[in-house]
Amino acid sequence: MNVQKRAWIKQNFWLTLAEAMLIASARFLDIDEGANAELGVTFRIETTDPCLDNRELILFDTAPGGVGYSLEIAGNLKQVLSVASKILEDCGCGDSCYRCLRSYGSYRNQWIHARPDRHLLSEGLAKFINLNWS
Repeated sequence: MNVQKRAWIKQNFWLTLAEAMLIASARFLDIDEGANAELGVTFRIETTDPCLDNRELILFDTAPGGVGYSLEIAGNLKQVLSVASKILEDCGCGDSCYRCLRSYGSYRNQWIHARPDRHLLSEGLAKFINLNWS
């Protein structure tokens, strides 16, 4: 596999994980998952501590000062990751659709609709949960 294709797949993996976490967090918190204006996600390139692909996914409250959603997600990470895993596993679509990873109504993630691929993450996420919380 060439370097460009590998970089494309890695980026798709991270975008898929970010969308799955945003949607799962919104469902867990019972907030609007379509527009999801309460939560944001970004990435940080980490070069000092070893981590997956030298990146960290950062989920944050978008309200100034926050409302505590991030802390609630962190305190219930297993449950949120389990919701994300279920979203990815239960959908019968190809790579992604409006039932799993694409936003509807607000078109929050319309710019990446062709990128998320639930197959890049579903099996590994379930294994990660089992390994860390069994």
